[in-house]
Amino acid sequence: MENQTFKSWILDDETLSAEDEALLMEHLAQCPECAELKANLDTALQLVRAAPEIAAPVDFTQRFTASLAARKREEEKRQARALTLALSSTAIVVAIGALLIFMPEISLISMAAGFVTSVLTCFEVVQSAASFISGLIKNTNPSSLVTVFVVIGGWVLLASLTLALSVWKLAIKKVEIKE
Repeated sequence: MENQTFKSWILDDETLSAEDEALLMEHLAQCPECAELKANLDTALQLVRAAPEIAAPVDFTQRFTASLAARKREEEKRQARALTLALSSTAIVVAIGALLIFMPEISLISMAAGFVTSVLTCFEVVQSAASFISGLIKNTNPSSLVTVFVVIGGWVLLASLTLALSVWKLAIKKVEIKE
């Protein structure tokens, strides 16, 4: 028999037939590797059985249950996101397929060309806005620029603080929203 069979017999918790037990004992007498495995397993089992039981903390069950529930919610959220992505992708593919089938005058190439044209148009708009702002900055008095940036920065800071305060009231103080 192979060495792996004897190792499986040693590590399995099932009782062996008398014939298999005799084969195992004969093999242990001849194979130092398996004999060492059996001795180490017996020592480990004796240590585990002799170890004192330690009581769990009082709130262990509550904390574990709460933690388990939180992990389960996170896993459900992750699965929901994956399912939403899969369904959205499928819907897009089905919509494109339906367009190709029911509107044969629209080809996939014309759709791709329209998409690329739209993206390029967006880039042109962003580029022209950037060049407009760049020209405005170059032709404006530096003190006026500082004033504009301070005012805009103040409004952004005020909006950020308002948002942070609202989130704090909802999350930390657990203020209920009245409908």
